[in-house]
Amino acid sequence: MADVTVVVAGRCYRIGCGAGEEAHLETLAAMIDAEALVLQRNLGAMPERRLLILTALTIADRLSETEQRVREVDGVGSEREAELTRRIEALAAQIEARAGSSRVSM
Repeated sequence: MADVTVVVAGRCYRIGCGAGEEAHLETLAAMIDAEALVLQRNLGAMPERRLLILTALTIADRLSETEQRVREVDGVGSEREAELTRRIEALAAQIEARAGSSRVSM
């Protein structure tokens, strides 16, 4: 297990993580820090707890919107896949019908 010190909203936090996960944890902390700084700039000074809760809510909202978009894209993808499957099956049926009619003509 490794320990990483990250900075969020000007405060240092020592966080434990699995070996090899240090860089990923630092990247995540930097994302949180950036969001916290935006909130501080837009809303002004506030208690640390409130800032961290608002930061978490902002990130959770963004995640929720992203998940919704993925569900919508998956739905469109599924519909498109079903449409393509129907078209391929129709073409296969036409090919089989033509192949059958050419055998009868011989």
